[in-house]
Amino acid sequence: MKIINKLFEIEFKKRAFILVSIIFVGVLILYLNYEKPQRISIEDLKKQSALALKQGGKNIVGKFKVDGITDEYAIINGNSQSDLMKGVGMRKDSILPINNGVIFLEGHRESVGYNYDDLCEENTINVYLKQYNKTYKYKMIDKVVVKSNNEEYKVYNKIQEKNKKYIVLLTCYPTKEKSLNPTKRLAIIGELFN
Repeated sequence: MKIINKLFEIEFKKRAFILVSIIFVGVLILYLNYEKPQRISIEDLKKQSALALKQGGKNIVGKFKVDGITDEYAIINGNSQSDLMKGVGMRKDSILPINNGVIFLEGHRESVGYNYDDLCEENTINVYLKQYNKTYKYKMIDKVVVKSNNEEYKVYNKIQEKNKKYIVLLTCYPTKEKSLNPTKRLAIIGELFN
């Protein structure tokens, strides 16, 4: 009986060791293949955005600028990491200002969104859409901090009204801190006034 218990104990230790080894190797593989978010400085984004605006292309929707807060940046159709390296990303579920609804623009807090905290009602948010050859002007009406797990849709539900046109600027929060995995988003809400 003691021999069987010893054999079972040894076998259990071996099985546990193999299982732990497999888990360790799996975690290591996931870590090594994890695509870390790319970061871009304000200066590099200005250069990339100016180049994107100059070259044009089907992904360039227009231009974005907040008076007194940001420089002019390209609006890119999409919000992938590579899109945000060239300018401000427009989410696919955005509703352009020719219709009532919300246009969502995203930018990294290290670049475009760095000064979003400083936005106030006096700042005008300018969105030029080349498809319509028109600049749309928005006034900030609210700032909301939400969790980063797509809770920004709560912002959409909060502002949804008939016959209204809004913009929501999204960036990681807090905007001026360096944390690797921010868990919140700052949403700047603006209403069309022109």
